[in-house]
Amino acid sequence: MELKKLQQDMIAAMKAKDKARKDAISTLYGAAKQLGIDKGCREEIPEELVDQAIMSELKAVREQIETCPKDRTELLDEFNFKLKVFEEYA
Repeated sequence: MELKKLQQDMIAAMKAKDKARKDAISTLYGAAKQLGIDKGCREEIPEELVDQAIMSELKAVREQIETCPKDRTELLDEFNFKLKVFEEYA
């Protein structure tokens, strides 16, 4: 996936005033940018690194769902929404 696509989707979510979706996409965008910086390709981040960042965030949110107490339904709902959005990009 291209980083530009994530940025466009994040802007579209902002314009639609969909804060939860914007936050989820922003997490992916930030992870991809950070990975690009870590790998020394700040300006032109290849699709492989963006995909790697998305898979890493997908794994992290799945772990959060597994370790979250069942009585924390509000937090579980947030994690499940992020998982749904992340899976769209995976």
